[in-house]
Amino acid sequence: MLGKVPITTEQDNGTTVVSNAFIDVFMTEANDAQIKIYLYLLRVMQAHGSTTVAEIADRFNHTERDVKRALQFWEKRGLVRLEYDARKRLSQICLEDIGDQAHADTDEADCLCVETEEASAPAVPPKRRYSPLEQRRFAADESLSMVLFAAEKYFNRVLSNTEMQTILYIYEDLAFSSELLDYLLQYTAENAKGRFAPYMEKTALAWHAEGLRTVEDVRTKRSSRYGKEVYEVMRALGLMTAPTDYESEYVSRWLSEYGFSMELVLLACRKTVAGAQSHRFEYTDGILRKWQAKGIRTPEDVSREDAAHEKASRNARQSLRKEDAKGTGMDTRNRFNIFRAQEYDIQAIKERLVSNK
Repeated sequence: MLGKVPITTEQDNGTTVVSNAFIDVFMTEANDAQIKIYLYLLRVMQAHGSTTVAEIADRFNHTERDVKRALQFWEKRGLVRLEYDARKRLSQICLEDIGDQAHADTDEADCLCVETEEASAPAVPPKRRYSPLEQRRFAADESLSMVLFAAEKYFNRVLSNTEMQTILYIYEDLAFSSELLDYLLQYTAENAKGRFAPYMEKTALAWHAEGLRTVEDVRTKRSSRYGKEVYEVMRALGLMTAPTDYESEYVSRWLSEYGFSMELVLLACRKTVAGAQSHRFEYTDGILRKWQAKGIRTPEDVSREDAAHEKASRNARQSLRKEDAKGTGMDTRNRFNIFRAQEYDIQAIKERLVSNK
């Protein structure tokens, strides 16, 4: 039986140094493409060169999407940091020093960078139909399979073929991560009015055009898009979903067109919660339109209007009881006297009893 064989080299230049931590810890959990791409980045970095995503894809016969997935894989494990310019284009690939803290964040000074040459943002790829063979290949993608399973839960039914094709297009051609795709599906289920596929595709294309690559990007964009007033109204109405343009338009109308203060809008919201279980924006709009027509502009005006309404309702109920009493001869002073009393002829009853003896 052979013993251990020593490995030696006589080369003293033209080499690429690989950390033992990478070999012992990280390489075991990566696939072939991810390993090749990381080693190539090391080689380019140590040669003080530069590269592009397209160049890496051509060298290893991968798609650019495969390369980006590999970069994101290493970024999640702390070996790579990806930096983007103001237009959300990849501008630098920073290789972190693994050392003894492979997963710890490091400052930029400790980061070795490889510049990229992506000159322009990618164009929107044309939509196509995926063959059954391609769909079977996607079925082997564990992350995508989990997202598809979640989609059926969000939509509360089995996905249609059109929806499946749309999801594959967004995942493969628009290069959405599984996390971003899952967020998109939740957003679609909450806001689409019936037809999910067109809404999902339109939203995905908008996010792609704006360079939104992560869930955090989308949330930040949406937070800056709607003012704090919209979120206050959503909370006051007991709605935990993200606001939509439709709902934002209502808030803008109440504050700008109707001219109400935020205090009065929130008061209308509280009345809505007490009186409506659904269509709460429409219900609130109805309240505010009535207040506008009556010239109600302050909480004190609302209190006076509520008191007057309660008094009118009470008077109407009393008048109704009096009208009923006139036709029945009831004593309206007794509020328990709501049925007409029976009238008996006592003398006739006595005579009947005597005749029956």
